[in-house]
Amino acid sequence: MKKQLRNIIISLCVVVVLVAGVVSVNLLMPKKNSSSSSASSSTPEISVYKTDVKNITMVHIKTEKDDVIVRQSNGKYSVDGLDQKLLNEDSASTIFSTASNITAEKVIDENASDLSQYGLDKPSVTVDIVSSDKTVTVEIGKETLTKDGNYMKLKDSSKVYKITAAETNSLDYVKTDLVKLSICGFDSANAAKLTDITLGGSARPQPIVLKIDPSSVSSSSGSSSVSYLMKSPATYPLNDENISTITSALQSLSANAVVSLDVSDANLEKYGLKNPKYTLTAVYNGNKMVLRFGTPYKEDSSTLIPIYLEGTPAIYNIADSTVSFYDWQLDDVTDSLLYTEFIDNIKSITVSKGSENYTINLSGTGTDLKGTYNSKELNTDNLRKFYEKFLEIKKYGTATRPANASTYAKVVVTYREASRKATTIEFITIDNRKCLYSLDGQAHFYTYTSDVDKMLNAIRDLIAGKTISD
Repeated sequence: MKKQLRNIIISLCVVVVLVAGVVSVNLLMPKKNSSSSSASSSTPEISVYKTDVKNITMVHIKTEKDDVIVRQSNGKYSVDGLDQKLLNEDSASTIFSTASNITAEKVIDENASDLSQYGLDKPSVTVDIVSSDKTVTVEIGKETLTKDGNYMKLKDSSKVYKITAAETNSLDYVKTDLVKLSICGFDSANAAKLTDITLGGSARPQPIVLKIDPSSVSSSSGSSSVSYLMKSPATYPLNDENISTITSALQSLSANAVVSLDVSDANLEKYGLKNPKYTLTAVYNGNKMVLRFGTPYKEDSSTLIPIYLEGTPAIYNIADSTVSFYDWQLDDVTDSLLYTEFIDNIKSITVSKGSENYTINLSGTGTDLKGTYNSKELNTDNLRKFYEKFLEIKKYGTATRPANASTYAKVVVTYREASRKATTIEFITIDNRKCLYSLDGQAHFYTYTSDVDKMLNAIRDLIAGKTISD
């Protein structure tokens, strides 16, 4: 990331300098007959080597860390040993642009007899610039004493120059610097094409499977605002804000850096990516993408997460703040309410506790909504208040099914849409204060018995014709 940001800054600086130069020439050029001239206010660049960038066919960069060969053919770049789909064309272009015009700030030594004092007896960077007619080799040594540049010379020459740090950085590349950092990108204007999201991995007891809600998709396939439904491990309502965090990140997910181009099992194991604790699978426009998240580690004051996109020969790292969702569990993606459904979609509700059993049948919608119990029509306002008490039952934390569990109360909901299966909710006693909430046999959260009692008292009052308090 730093290398690519630096390249952008360098390019912008070059543009600014060129524009400023043109303005200066037009405004400050002395008249033709003037007998005086203005001295330059800055040290002029010294041209060491220059050629048309189109003439260069290859740049070979050798460092202690890597050996990089960048090629150019008909304006297209490639890097030996690097998958073409990973190549950052801008970085390759920067290398060729710099190689076509090697400049220095000043001459340090016209005829150096001791290259070791400049680190040029064993250059840290050697760059072979291969053009159609010749090869020029640039050798870069150690930093200058002022730490604002490096020593440099051409091979087979004893003249030593000082070049800027920016010039050095524009030639000192390893393969990982030439990999684009964009991991995935989904068109936000076509959010409806992101149809499936699955959070998996060994640290999740069960995969969390989300599917796009068809009712949230407009007639236009380019819908930019959609919602999702949980399909597994249960049909809990979702925390829409947190789901938006996931989908927004996937629309433009970029890494901090590439840490390795070795995706062997051994190297994946090193970063916690072979059998990862956390994965995310997404299907966009029918294409499946699987992201693996590795073992977090500290670098300076930042926490970085290794990340691997299956099928891509690169291991990246990414700031944990960018993928805050990577280790989310079921509790993080679900809403505080355990059940949400528009009352007009419901055909019947059956509430039971011990010997008590109440079935309310519903018909009509909106202001015409009606509820009956044993053919007796119920007060509609009271009916809605009872339903609110049912919806207000919340999760307060995670829990597991207790041994020898007994059912405290039960609710069964059927729907007017014939294809929908009935929903069965059981409240299973944990202790005298808590109940495990079981949704269609799946139980992950607990609620308070007092909330369940409020619902039970509300349906008793509803059946008895008593006004249910708010």
